[in-house]
Amino acid sequence: MIGEFPCCLNDLLAAGRSGLAFALINPKKQAKKGAKYSNSGTMLLPQARIVRTPSFLEYLSGGCGA
Repeated sequence: MIGEFPCCLNDLLAAGRSGLAFALINPKKQAKKGAKYSNSGTMLLPQARIVRTPSFLEYLSGGCGA
């Protein structure tokens, strides 16, 4: 594992729009190195969006488009 970062959906969507970077923190390295540890890298999100995929029942209830 390289690292992790806490965020919510709004943070991810905002990062996709503005190009924000999240610092990846590895808790084991942070505990070992203490204050000298900054991060293990950064996560860049060039694009983020929500894509809705219908369930099988929703697909069937939509009917046949023939």
